[in-house]
Amino acid sequence: QPGTEVRFQQYAGLTSWGKLAALGTASQPITFTGQFTTPVAGWWDGIGIKGSQSAPNNAGATFDYTTIEYGGGGYETANLYVNFSQVAVSHSAIRYSGGDGVYAFYGGGGSNIQSSQIVSNAGFGMRNGGYAVAVLLAANNWWGAATGPTITDSPCNPNGTGIRVGTGVAFLPFLTSPDADPGPVAPSETAILTLTPTRWFAPADGISRIYITATLRDGAGLPLPGRTVRLATTRGSAESGGITDVQGRTFAYVTSTTVGEAELTANLTQTACETVRSAIANVN
Repeated sequence: QPGTEVRFQQYAGLTSWGKLAALGTASQPITFTGQFTTPVAGWWDGIGIKGSQSAPNNAGATFDYTTIEYGGGGYETANLYVNFSQVAVSHSAIRYSGGDGVYAFYGGGGSNIQSSQIVSNAGFGMRNGGYAVAVLLAANNWWGAATGPTITDSPCNPNGTGIRVGTGVAFLPFLTSPDADPGPVAPSETAILTLTPTRWFAPADGISRIYITATLRDGAGLPLPGRTVRLATTRGSAESGGITDVQGRTFAYVTSTTVGEAELTANLTQTACETVRSAIANVN
């Protein structure tokens, strides 16, 4: 409930295998912290949001006007750990972790964390261990410096001095002050990436291919050529087709040796320094 403060004993933590909603307000935020006399980073384990490999979207969480602090002391070493699940975070603070602020492990990369403060964590502010499946959307956050986060493996923010951000985190644009208002996004500034499979099923023999057409357009519906699209799948392997043509299209395919449904998503490579992620397309 709004205004709730949850204090964890040392080495304790919270794991959710279902739906968790922590919905505070600007005047009554929710706080997850440690039960201590003197605050210590890594005092408690943190919050784990988990699903399963057979049903990667069967769990999730929403945090709004919520503070998660002084966790990251368990084996998952993060204030907020996401595995085979997704979280939506907004207007929140994730800070003072003994490890990472947010660690999205395999299947957690589809999460969206925005309009929040990710600061003073001992490890990464945000890390995406499931980059092979989906990019982690993290636009309009405060990373502890007006120059944005520190990036070691991307050319998108060479002068950033804030907390570290790992591969597979789409952090642009970022806030230049803790309480900055990002304002509305004009439709013309957005990009839309769609996936169209040529068929919806194929034998799971590791050879038969399901071809995918990826189409990238701006908010006015005009094609965006010259971008490199990266396809990802929750089952089997994906082969990306390359750079969008003058019609904003490129092609890819997926194969699998295991039977079942695959969730396909696509995003632009980080070298483009643009943030866009497709909706999910399901094939079997």
